Amino acid sequence: MKSIVIPLIVLALIIGFGIYEVISINNIYGAFEEKVDYMITLAENKSLTEEEYDYFCEIWLEVRAKSEFFLPHNDVYEINIRVSETKAYVQERDYELCLGHLEVIKDLSNYIRHFTRPDLPHVM
Repeated sequence: MKSIVIPLIVLALIIGFGIYEVISINNIYGAFEEKVDYMITLAENKSLTEEEYDYFCEIWLEVRAKSEFFLPHNDVYEINIRVSETKAYVQERDYELCLGHLEVIKDLSNYIRHFTRPDLPHVM
């Protein structure tokens, strides 16, 4: 009986941490996608300013710091590159390129939420 207790505790901890990871990533990137949507709206209206985008970059840095603990760095790095590239387009007021990159950031964020869900196809 004692030999089964420790593996059950370890299994419970692994499952608990997995559930925590899924919930955390979903919440972090859900809130981040809302910020991206707001940036898209501003870019569509051609009213996106450097100050607003700088604030968005600060939010991204917080998201990046939280998510690097859970996620492969390649996925986070790709968003990081896109956020940095978009900053130059905001400075130049090139709203078409801003929109393109913001849409990619949104898709990447949505993809991260998608692949962290414990669906059967993801496990196999």
